[in-house]
Parts: sequence; C-alpha cells; structure tokens
Amino acid sequence: MKVPPGWDMPREIRARLGDRFGRQREIEADGHLFLVLHKVPAAGTSQREGVFFWRSPTGEWRSTDRGQPRPALQEIVDAYETAVNQLSEKHEFANTAVERFSVLERIGPLNRALRNLADTLQRARDSVDDVAAKHEIQFYADHAGDVARTCELLQADARNSLDFHIARQGEIQAAHSRETERAGHRLNVWRRSFFR
Repeated sequence: MKVPPGWDMPREIRARLGDRFGRQREIEADGHLFLVLHKVPAAGTSQREGVFFWRSPTGEWRSTDRGQPRPALQEIVDAYETAVNQLSEKHEFANTAVERFSVLERIGPLNRALRNLADTLQRARDSVDDVAAKHEIQFYADHAGDVARTCELLQADARNSLDFHIARQGEIQAAHSRETERAGHRLNVWRRSFFR
C-alpha cells in the first residue's frame, strides 16, 4: 500500500501503514490526519477497495480518489447511502425466501463497512483540534452514522421478513399435511365401509 508521492506525512503515520489497506481507520500524528476508508463493498467478495485521505496541519486535504478530496469523501458516504436505498427497494419487492436472503447476504458486509466508516469518521473528528475541521468531519460522520442506522434497521427488517416467510411457509406446509391426513382418513373410512 503506497502513499502517493508528494504527500509529506510524518514517519509515524507511514510506519503504521501495512502492505494492504486493512481495516478502516484514522491515524493522527503531529497535526496530520490520515484516513483509510473503504468504498462500498462489492457483492460476493471479501476484497475491499480502499481510499486514502490526508489532511495536513494547514488544513489542506488530499485524496487518492479522483477529484477533490472533500467531494470524494462525500461521494463515499453517498455511495453507501445509494447502496442501502437500492437494497431497501429490493427488500420491498422481495417475494421469495431466496430474494429475501439475497438482501440479507448483501446487507451484512455493507452494514459492517458502514458502521466502521461512521466510527472512523467520528474518531477522526475527535482527533483534530481545529474547530472548522471538527465541524466539517462531524458533518461526514453524522451523515455516515445516519446511513449506518438506516442500514441496521433494514437488516433487522429483512431478517424479520425472512423469519416470517419461513414461519408462514411452515404453517402452509402443516396445513397441507393436515389436509392430506384428513383426506387419507376419509379414504380409509370409505374403504372400510365399502368392503364390509
């Protein structure tokens, strides 16, 4: 994992970076703030695509993502919100256990990544001394926290929906079994009375 050339950060920060992006985290040293964030996890993979953000002591932001750092940071949070909204819509129209499970399967990694993003941004906010920076980072942390809460609620709804679907299918199966049993009983009664 390489820090872009021209990023004049303290050695302490560079020393805490490994060969891979690893977990989402903030690193603060000598007035420098370094963020390792993850983009929205791709479905069906455990690989995470990371993005670096660096805030120098002078308040200048840089990012390894395209475009300006602040919009890039906002875009990461917005991308999570879009992913949650898409899953919410998918959940709303899910009719089968497979469709419901596919929402749960996708939302688990998304929920963990979102919670880590919100926590990382909150720790970043707490680690800076500059009031303007605190305010700015708090905006991103609050937005990520709101999206994370929506994701948690969706995960609970999807789990409840799947549990209800399974219970309902069990009831239907039990009703079919009882009806089959009654039909068999009637057939046996009919046979006994016919062959007397």
